Amino acid sequence: MVKSGAALLLAAHGSSSQPEGAITVLRHAETIRNRNLFAEVHAAFLRQPPELDKSLNQIKASEIYVVPLFASPGHMARTAVPRALGPDDRVRYCDALGTHASIPRIIGGQIERASEQAHLKAAETDVVLVGHG
Repeated sequence: MVKSGAALLLAAHGSSSQPEGAITVLRHAETIRNRNLFAEVHAAFLRQPPELDKSLNQIKASEIYVVPLFASPGHMARTAVPRALGPDDRVRYCDALGTHASIPRIIGGQIERASEQAHLKAAETDVVLVGHG
């Protein structure tokens, strides 16, 4: 789905004490930007620059898809991000990324690769995945 006249905004938590944690989100935004799927691609955070509450002022597009980068549709995705964004008719708010139907398959593949690299036997290994968001 190419949205040539629209913007994509990746909304994440961020950290005031460990700002280097934002690197992954910023790289993800850059990767999407390089694919030319949207007129603009931005990333913004609740707890560090670039700040989510100021992000919409930077976006020129008339339609903005906001994707909360959280594992579940918890408080951050349902309340904190929309509150920080405030009312804006351009915003098309998406479900939290972790709720996408492909996530279990993607995680399963990552776990399988990690197990192989660590020389673990699947029959003898349990994985607990905890989503926080």
